[in-house]
Amino acid sequence: MARRVRGEGTIFRRQDGRWEGRLRVGALGAKQRRKSFYGARRQEVVEQIRRYALHHVVDADLDLTLAEYLEQWLADSEWRPNTYRLRRHAIEKHIVGHIGARAVTDLSVDDIKYLLRRLKDSGVGVATRKQVHATLNTALNILYRERKLLFNPCALVPPPRYEPKERIVLDRDQLTRLMRAAEGQLQVIIVVAATLALREGELFGLLWNAIDLKRGTIAIVRQLTKISTVGWSSAN
Repeated sequence: MARRVRGEGTIFRRQDGRWEGRLRVGALGAKQRRKSFYGARRQEVVEQIRRYALHHVVDADLDLTLAEYLEQWLADSEWRPNTYRLRRHAIEKHIVGHIGARAVTDLSVDDIKYLLRRLKDSGVGVATRKQVHATLNTALNILYRERKLLFNPCALVPPPRYEPKERIVLDRDQLTRLMRAAEGQLQVIIVVAATLALREGELFGLLWNAIDLKRGTIAIVRQLTKISTVGWSSAN
């Protein structure tokens, strides 16, 4: 009788003459989950098990779907408001609907490729697809570091390549005409944005205590961030 190699699981010959291999792949509640493999020869079953083990978690106590794990991951981590909003949006809008029902221990490279392909075919932009990839990669890396995953399938799928579009930039004369055409608070906003090259969140996060009129300086110490469809937050 051939000696069983560690990681092969249990392999035996069935009454019908075929070989069957059983591999423990995780826990389902109080019960152990096992996956069966079949073949005409013992070596065929061994190879099936080894190929499976290369891309899946074996003997891991992680009974969660991807959607359940990502929800737990969001709740257990500390986030800056804008980062949380981006992660939440990526998960709820783009990940859960496609592969959220997959068991975390069954995630494969093909699942990640499928997700990104579906998003691209649906017209989702590169920046958003990169955010989806980064969200999954970060979340699954935690399980990999904790040895709950044999590998992170996201790490083997390159993120979407961003090809920046040509931006239209106002020249000095155009900017001067724009500032002169604006009135009141809008003119102030345009002047500050144009002269300091502030991002939108930094511009609208300015408070009076950040402005020193005597010294002629503005300190950028916070930004205004949208955290939901109805609320805003000012963060340092």
